[in-house]
Amino acid sequence: MASTLSRFIASLVSSNAVRKTSLRRRSRQTSVKGFESPETATTFFAGLFAAKEAVVKALGTGFVGDIAWTDVEILRQPTGAPNVHLSGGALAVAQALRVTHWLVSISHDESHAIASALALDDE
Repeated sequence: MASTLSRFIASLVSSNAVRKTSLRRRSRQTSVKGFESPETATTFFAGLFAAKEAVVKALGTGFVGDIAWTDVEILRQPTGAPNVHLSGGALAVAQALRVTHWLVSISHDESHAIASALALDDE
């Protein structure tokens, strides 16, 4: 039986939702570096998607209304730590909530991925 992450990626690829070339066009180079080999693609994308979900849940919205999937980017700092970059509706909500910085953690193994995000202000 295929693992949960394998089924997740297989469904995305089969629906043409994820392709390396389109991701490179729509994302910053640093956010897709982990998709260099088939062995790392599944866990990389599952962790990335989990982090995006964690960010919009921390905003209290989910991907609804004016918040698009592309409004949330998970980039890498030089240390390899995840970094959040917001635009569009997600940025507007974060600004209204006075979010100034993020703490994000992503973890995965061969079959599961999990992420948590804390939206913080300066106070």
